[in-house]
Amino acid sequence: METMNEIAERYNAITALADDETIPQEEVNKALIEVMEDVKTKGENGIRYLNEVQEAIDKAKENKKKLDNFIKAMENRKKRVERAYIFALNNMNIKSILTGWGEMKVKKNPPAIIIDDNAKIPAEYTNTKITITPDKTKIKAALKAGEVIEECRLEQAVSLSY
Repeated sequence: METMNEIAERYNAITALADDETIPQEEVNKALIEVMEDVKTKGENGIRYLNEVQEAIDKAKENKKKLDNFIKAMENRKKRVERAYIFALNNMNIKSILTGWGEMKVKKNPPAIIIDDNAKIPAEYTNTKITITPDKTKIKAALKAGEVIEECRLEQAVSLSY
């Protein structure tokens, strides 16, 4: 099956023949009509295919969202069960349980730092982070106005609508 690029090459070859006076114009016109029918058919197939791909993407995103929600629910369930065991074992003053599946222990983690109000932290205990980013809106306006800005240029992109 011919690709769209191959059809385009065929179209360009036919249009190049349009100026050749040794080839009857009717044959050139007939060939152009045939190639344009192929373009239309290829376009229809392309639209159908792109829509199918988009549907698959949408379905995958929906499934991903469901999986993310499931994972979050399982993580929350695990945390609740862990907290329940910690509470019960601490309540009974039991530090560990040895079972056929392994050992369950209540252990102390390293101390975590809790900061109630970042604004009240002394400057000596803070880090300053400065982020410099280009103002693309200003740069675009300046370039459109004809200014030259080193390492910047306007580039026209194209997309396909269907």
